[in-house]
Amino acid sequence: MSKTITLSIDCKLIDKAKLKPFTRKDGTEALFLALTLVETPNSPYGEWMVKQDATKEEREAKVKSPILGNAKTLGWKAGA
Repeated sequence: MSKTITLSIDCKLIDKAKLKPFTRKDGTEALFLALTLVETPNSPYGEWMVKQDATKEEREAKVKSPILGNAKTLGWKAGA
């Protein structure tokens, strides 16, 4: 069975300081944002909570990452 996770986030909640610039081999610029999916099977909003990724130091200091949105898993059964 193949599964797909779809997500929706509120871009206004993104901590812009955590956007990581990156230069590709061809010289083009990219801007990456690390996200974390936390399973929330009993939530009325979705099966996953989408949070902005935290650094090791932030996790150790128990700093809460902003919740950016929710996600759900879409799955198809083989032969369906």
